[in-house]
Amino acid sequence: MTGFVPPPAVARALLQLPRPLRAPLLGRRVVVDGQTLDRQTQLLLWAERRLALPGLGGGTVEDARARFRRTSVLLAAPTPPHTRAELTVAGRPARAYAPLGAGRLPGLVYLHGGGWVVGDLESHDAVCADLAVRAGCRVVAVDYRRAPEHPFPAAVDDALAAFLEVVARADALGLEPTRVGVGGDSAGGNLSAAVALLCRDRGGPAPRVQALLYPSLDQTSAAPSHTLFARGFLLTEDDIRWFRAHYLASPDDARDPRASPLLAADLRGVAPAIVVSAGFDPLRDEATAYAARLRAAGVRVVERCERDLVHGFLSLAGGIAAARRAVDALAADLRDAL
Repeated sequence: MTGFVPPPAVARALLQLPRPLRAPLLGRRVVVDGQTLDRQTQLLLWAERRLALPGLGGGTVEDARARFRRTSVLLAAPTPPHTRAELTVAGRPARAYAPLGAGRLPGLVYLHGGGWVVGDLESHDAVCADLAVRAGCRVVAVDYRRAPEHPFPAAVDDALAAFLEVVARADALGLEPTRVGVGGDSAGGNLSAAVALLCRDRGGPAPRVQALLYPSLDQTSAAPSHTLFARGFLLTEDDIRWFRAHYLASPDDARDPRASPLLAADLRGVAPAIVVSAGFDPLRDEATAYAARLRAAGVRVVERCERDLVHGFLSLAGGIAAARRAVDALAADLRDAL
């Protein structure tokens, strides 16, 4: 069973309930670690509990993929006018997004989230279109191989090959070759950090920026945020364990910097970074620690913690006002960096 998911119109209507109707449902504001959860997000989580919606992971891989595809579009932002083209990049399906009427643009190779197991071009279609228009760039989304059929390091290999090929084909793709970044959310943020490290080690070409959006950066240990937000805030510790079990073939894989960039011995010389975390996210502290290590290594970092939001907020911008503001801020950061 893939679980019941309400229609998008129903979900959006629930989140637009007037405050006098919301208050009896929600009770007190949720405050954890000095952070106050956004009220619309609190309502979304209340509905998730009442409807007993399944988590991001768990069950069979096929069911988890179907659930993720359906829930990821539930509160996706309406896509602004844009162009979209189907491509093949480094042997993988890909999709290019750009503002209408655009000529040569800076580019962003985008790697979707989903714990290296779920997620695909469709689950992040609205996110990529939105970022392309608002950041004024051409987004090339790549459908890398997923676990468990293709465990670590297949996704890393695909991500690196895709970035290098996009740079090599920049003229044909309508891109400025020196202004191509790499970015992604969650597992995609993990892959983006790995690409930046590998490009540094290869001697280039280097991403113009690495955009790490609520990334997973350490597969070996649980930072305090893993305990604080272990359950009840969309992504759970059970989900994280389920994803890792499918992605990593052995404990040694978890210690490989390509899987855990936070464990890299030296971060000097990697691409400038945008690091965005969510306050109510088990992965929050990994992002904070990585940003600190980057700065200590002399890397230019733009860091922001969206303290009132949960993991996955990029896909909630169509229904949650705070998520919309966070995506707008990210788009502005990308525009500046690219």
